[in-house]
Amino acid sequence: MSSPQTCTLNRSWLLKIGVFMLVLMGFGTWAVLDAVWLYPARGLSDASVKLRDWVVAAEKAGKLRTDVMVVTDPGAERSRLKGKEEELRSAARGETMQAREAQMELAKLEWLDALARAWRLNTALKPLGELKGPDRTLKYDMTKAEGVSVAKSDQAKSALSLQALSGELTAVWNTTKQPKPLSGFDMPVQFLFIVLGYGLGLYLLFLLVKAKAMAGQFQWDESAQRLTLPGGASFVPTDIEDLDKRLWHKYYVTIITKSGSHKLDLLRYVPLEDWVLAMEKTRFPERVAEEEAAKAAEAGDAGQAKPE
Repeated sequence: MSSPQTCTLNRSWLLKIGVFMLVLMGFGTWAVLDAVWLYPARGLSDASVKLRDWVVAAEKAGKLRTDVMVVTDPGAERSRLKGKEEELRSAARGETMQAREAQMELAKLEWLDALARAWRLNTALKPLGELKGPDRTLKYDMTKAEGVSVAKSDQAKSALSLQALSGELTAVWNTTKQPKPLSGFDMPVQFLFIVLGYGLGLYLLFLLVKAKAMAGQFQWDESAQRLTLPGGASFVPTDIEDLDKRLWHKYYVTIITKSGSHKLDLLRYVPLEDWVLAMEKTRFPERVAEEEAAKAAEAGDAGQAKPE
């Protein structure tokens, strides 16, 4: 007595799912690159431009002083300025000292907004760009209202006054293309893409593992024409009441037996389709003969048809 045959995964289906999985994982990885490195870097560069604008506005208002420029709680300060934004915009018209002070406050709000869009609204040192040479980088310490020059060779730090910072920022952004500001949706959307890419990719991986395990649970006893399905259902042609082939074009068939119905995926598992056809031929020979005759007639009509 020969041992029952089992199914294997269809190579074309396996390849298709594998390609989709790789594409989704690649999409998720791309989103990680954007969300963790590229978008924050662009957002911080935009914040650097906005910091320059704030420092310049403070100079014009005669307020470029440490006691004015220090920010110890950027989130609270942003909320305070948001609450009076309309008032500030109204007061910022003109060139009076009051207008210049309002312009300074609005520039400060735009700087804090740029940090918020980059998800960097905190008191950590903020990179501002390259200094005059490639050997140093420029950062800003908002809690002390001073610039920080960091040597690339040994990471040695030296403080820059607000006046020196103003000059350095002007030099940086007068010779560097200004970045496109982030929108409020850029960062959230990238993390959504991460979830979608990796989530769907992992789902397809789970589907592959599950399908591989289920393939071995299909059993076919050719001598008895007994098909055993995952889950334990088992039947022979005489147990079949009907075969619902309305989704045959999509590689699905529903076998209706005395104990219930069983929808089978013929694309995913091979040679499941051959087993189903063998059972159908045994159980419904007249129907199969009619289908074969109809196909032969269609083939004959197609062969006799002549192009116009």
